[in-house]
Amino acid sequence: MITLDNVSKSFGRTVAVDEVSFTVDRGEVVGFLGPNGAGKSTTMRLITNFLEPDDGAVLIDGVDVREDPVGARRRIGYLPENNPLYDDMLVAEYLRFVGDLRGVGMDGPGSALDDTVQATGIAEVFYRPIGELSKGYKQRLGLAAAILHRPDFLILDEPTEGLDPNQRQEIRRLIREVGKEHTVILSTHVLPEVEETCRRIIVIHEGKIVADGSTENLMAQARDTSTKRTIVVEVRGADVAREVVKLPNVEEVTDESESEGRTRLTLAVGSGPDPRPRDREPAGPVQPADAVGGQVMRNIWTIARKELRTYFDHPTAYILLVVFLALNFFFFFFFLGGVFLTGNASLRSMFDLLPWILLFFIPAVTMGTLAEERRRGTLEVTLSHPLRESQFLLGKYAGSLLFLYIALAGTLLAPLTLSIGGRLDMGVVLAQYIGTAFLMAGMAAVGLFASALTRNQITAFIIATAVIFALMMAGTEGLQMGLPAWLGGAVGELGIMPHFGNVARGVIDLRDVVYFVA
Repeated sequence: MITLDNVSKSFGRTVAVDEVSFTVDRGEVVGFLGPNGAGKSTTMRLITNFLEPDDGAVLIDGVDVREDPVGARRRIGYLPENNPLYDDMLVAEYLRFVGDLRGVGMDGPGSALDDTVQATGIAEVFYRPIGELSKGYKQRLGLAAAILHRPDFLILDEPTEGLDPNQRQEIRRLIREVGKEHTVILSTHVLPEVEETCRRIIVIHEGKIVADGSTENLMAQARDTSTKRTIVVEVRGADVAREVVKLPNVEEVTDESESEGRTRLTLAVGSGPDPRPRDREPAGPVQPADAVGGQVMRNIWTIARKELRTYFDHPTAYILLVVFLALNFFFFFFFLGGVFLTGNASLRSMFDLLPWILLFFIPAVTMGTLAEERRRGTLEVTLSHPLRESQFLLGKYAGSLLFLYIALAGTLLAPLTLSIGGRLDMGVVLAQYIGTAFLMAGMAAVGLFASALTRNQITAFIIATAVIFALMMAGTEGLQMGLPAWLGGAVGELGIMPHFGNVARGVIDLRDVVYFVA
């Protein structure tokens, strides 16, 4: 059972959801109807815990989704508005990515993947890139991802938006089939859609619930304003109908059925207030907290692996790698202090200038990490899976670091070249590479943060470059000139270059490690 208890959500001065309360029981297929801008999508995002309410609570089986967001997401399948997908992935890869996050069986006949592909009719496009699919097949794929883990509750936000009439009919047929096994909330502004697929309608207008009842009754009310509302309830106890009819605004009560000590009643209600109480007791115990350990690490690795694969799916990544390595080798071999000019078997020339290369290289690598997710809308659908935001961010960060460390590994050609013609102090070389790994990790954190501030990759690149440049300049004597000694010292401690200077000499100091980790 999903319960919204007096839920409100505002964005600035705009009230999107205003004291909304309703309950959806197991097995119901509910149409959430309203015009564009009525608050449907915001309500859906509150149920999936992508947004948190300003007031009130969203409960699943009596448990506030904020208390156990991962447990709630584990039970919900979600198809957001506009169905954001990773267009650069194959259909098969995307479903396996979702399956890894959901922890479901993906191989063999009768598996979750096999059943879902057959149910949604996407077998013929299973190995095609998502970006090449028609709108109808993309909607099928979004629905497949939502039902892959066989959820208790299915939340569909405008699932037929933008489809042609034939595609609409096909998706509606799929929803009717899915509704036989799942509790479904279907958001739409198209009345025929809920007539064909839903047994109950909730109407929202300007953030408020204005109608709630069976499809037949609400359609009848739309045609005849004298029709009474009906409410179907289940109550425990003997001879309950006589007591229920005494409730305010209840005009008639009809017994329908009785099983396991519950009596199902149909109440004819007048135009006054709803007789049902607004305060409800939790329906079950609090679900256990998100398990630590195995599944957490699998979630982080799944996101990291997908992030790393995304880099190598685009030629830009290869161009960045080539430019990064070419610049490093140029500084190593030919620049002032380079091996060919001095004849010294040293990596100092490369490591002294490496931060200036990373000043542009790392923002270029990290600029799309979160900005692109926000622009596409894929952030919302990914966070509807049972993983915490911290796991998602750590996975993104780890994927970026893996790419950066692959680039750093390419520079190992420099010490290998020196080892052929001279004797290297391998302890110093190892210290230089360990320190550089810390430097990259610190800069990547700045890049990830900048990418979280905007939907535009170029803006994220500029912000990250500006912040890293400011940290590099903070350690220079020129910036400290004219400042009081205590302030100049504090600014100097913030600078990257003094800390990395020790690393370039092959010295690892605990203070430098703490700085980069911070």
